[in-house]
Amino acid sequence: MIFSSIDSHPRGDHKDAMTFHPTATAVTGILSVWLGLAASGQAQPLAPTLALSLPIDCEPGLTCWIPNFVDMDPGPGVQDYTCGSNAYNAHKGTDFAIANLRVMRKGVDVLAAAQGIVKGIRNNMPDVNFRWLDRTRLRGKECGNGTVIDHGNGWETQYCHLREGSVAVQKGQLVAPGDKLGLVGLSGLTEFPHLHLTLRHRGAVVDPFNGRGEECGVRGTNLWASDAQQQLSYQPSAVYNIGFATSKPNPHKARLGLYDTDRIAGPVETLFVTMEMFGAEPNDQIVVQLSTSDGHIIAQRRITITVNRRKARLFHATGFRDKKQSWSRGTFKADVEIFRKSDAGTWSFKGTRKVTIN
Repeated sequence: MIFSSIDSHPRGDHKDAMTFHPTATAVTGILSVWLGLAASGQAQPLAPTLALSLPIDCEPGLTCWIPNFVDMDPGPGVQDYTCGSNAYNAHKGTDFAIANLRVMRKGVDVLAAAQGIVKGIRNNMPDVNFRWLDRTRLRGKECGNGTVIDHGNGWETQYCHLREGSVAVQKGQLVAPGDKLGLVGLSGLTEFPHLHLTLRHRGAVVDPFNGRGEECGVRGTNLWASDAQQQLSYQPSAVYNIGFATSKPNPHKARLGLYDTDRIAGPVETLFVTMEMFGAEPNDQIVVQLSTSDGHIIAQRRITITVNRRKARLFHATGFRDKKQSWSRGTFKADVEIFRKSDAGTWSFKGTRKVTIN
């Protein structure tokens, strides 16, 4: 017998609040608004354009994902740089999400994307889902813990939602590409652990994927370094945070990382495969397949997502029960695949995870 459940997690009205855009002459004062710190104003002989390296120590598509890009729509609508919908209204940066809080606690490094001078830091805000807080306490501190780096010639990057106490740089410090700035966290106006990276030029937000701040679908200058470009291909959706449970699971425990395991103590009557997805669309189909270590397919389940609009995050769980006996010891593999039909054809998004029952 197979059980399925879907929990749709709405985005809500979370705005990144990166709305302070200083003029070229005001760049030294940016942290007085964003991080509440004084700026150094130190001049830097850096290049007029940037080639950004990956700002997080992860493997895009495997251990981190981009659920939200810069919103290119100047009005109430939402458009990412491809004219897709992987953003939310007035979002001013690129979000690099990790799987869950367990991964966050292990530590994922935030890295400098380019050479520059640290303008200031904040390092003392707690890692808490903002929905558990009085939101008024976050006014002026929506970025949470983080830093701003001045790259010269009007360019700067801002790194938000870092882990409390993890910021590893000081105001006025020179950093090189790849230098550790801190750890991914859950501070500020956020409800999942991720790095929010904002790029600005002379105070205006710039999307590093096309070198523009508005108007999607226009081919611009990709500001990522060549090796980063190869890792950051556009994905309209993704399967992530695949795990296993032996009792009916729920999304809260999944996001804590309680199902993020490769080993379960037996005997097991029902084995649940849990997963999350970003960018779920109406009529997407989820296929969950469970097989043995030698490739024998035990069971497969296909379910159509019943949502009436795009969901930024979606939790799904499928349970597999052996009517005759409890699950025996051994290693099992769960394959999760999402299918989406569009005018351009059929998209497919895959994920896999193994578990050993002792």
